[in-house]
Amino acid sequence: MQENYRGYNKQDNQWYYGDLIGENIIVSYFEIGELLPEEALTLCKCVCHIVDKDSIGKYMGTQGIYQGDICKIREYKNKSNEITTGISEEQYEWFTLDELKGELEEEYVSEIFYEEGCFCFKQPTWSMDVSVLFGDQKRQSPIFEVEILGNKTNNPELINKKGNNENK
Repeated sequence: MQENYRGYNKQDNQWYYGDLIGENIIVSYFEIGELLPEEALTLCKCVCHIVDKDSIGKYMGTQGIYQGDICKIREYKNKSNEITTGISEEQYEWFTLDELKGELEEEYVSEIFYEEGCFCFKQPTWSMDVSVLFGDQKRQSPIFEVEILGNKTNNPELINKKGNNENK
């Protein structure tokens, strides 16, 4: 199960994952046994962790990415128009994303941030909803590739390097 939030405790240098309570408390749950197996009730233990408020990040819902992660984003040309002309829809589906991926058009580093109900990343000239990075990209142009490099808490230098996007 993927946790909804994560936060960093500077005193013990640990990341904690779980639910956010208040401004800076992460509650982690641990399954410790079955209470009533016939009713699918499980006995759990919860532990509260006080974390640095600035380190808290919401889980994006895919790829293990959280708000505050610093990612390298690569944009590739989609060659589908060049190589799939005149074929049927069924034949088109046989192509893998890697076969449709063309030349690298752009590469940049961005912090993932949460704004107005959306996870976003910052391109060199504007911001974009992160949803374009995932799902079926076969008909999308460009084709995106994402690599998590670190996060703003442990690796702030990654986002502040010359040529990378500024923090949001």
